[in-house]
Amino acid sequence: MSRLNRRDFVIGAGGIAVGAIAAHFGSRYWLFNHTEVGKHYVLKSKQYELEQMLLPKTGVTLPVTLNDSAKRLAEEGVIDVEKWNTL
Repeated sequence: MSRLNRRDFVIGAGGIAVGAIAAHFGSRYWLFNHTEVGKHYVLKSKQYELEQMLLPKTGVTLPVTLNDSAKRLAEEGVIDVEKWNTL
């Protein structure tokens, strides 16, 4: 039986490390793409990212001024003031 030299040891250990990394990422790929739990997790994380983008916690200030538009709508008859007040 011959001794294992340093070169052979490094090649063997490297092969094991590459195999372990491939197994890790392969199992994550399978989990997130081929199981309901994984698909649900991916969907929830994408939904969360979209919510943060569209509905920021700090809010959004819109450059809109209404001025006297409600008054004008009531004067033109678009808004029935009596019905509005009963609401």
